[in-house]
Amino acid sequence: MITVQEYLREKNCESDLADLICLIAEQAGPIRSAFISNQRYATSLNTSGEVQAEMDTWSDTHISKILAGSGLVSLIASEEQEKVFECRDSMGRYSVVMDPLDGSSLIAVNLAVGTIVGIYEGRSVLRKGNEMKAALYLLYGPMTTLTLSIGSGVALFSLA
Repeated sequence: MITVQEYLREKNCESDLADLICLIAEQAGPIRSAFISNQRYATSLNTSGEVQAEMDTWSDTHISKILAGSGLVSLIASEEQEKVFECRDSMGRYSVVMDPLDGSSLIAVNLAVGTIVGIYEGRSVLRKGNEMKAALYLLYGPMTTLTLSIGSGVALFSLA
């Protein structure tokens, strides 16, 4: 079995991009742990007009805070936010687009939900998907998995 870090080294992934991918993957544990204590619905709507679950807002706040503090990211666009968040103190090379918790209404019935992320190089999020440096999703189901593409195929990892 190969780890995410080993895979990224084997594929000669740029070190900052590899660090960002690993940082996002590390959030699977805290997000999954938060399912139990964040099962209510908020009174707010997301940018798609859907009622937000507590987990939607919790995941959005959690991931945004981690990314903004990493120094790797300059912009964050989230399905849960109307505006793109600028990481003012960061000189990061990457911009992130995300749905922090897709399918959150399924948590209450114990079905799989996920975190969807796209990573672009530069300070722009309104770009074509084929311009992404990486695309990934974390799936929280019977196993927690990471599905990742850095432009040369797709790799699947089971996360502990």
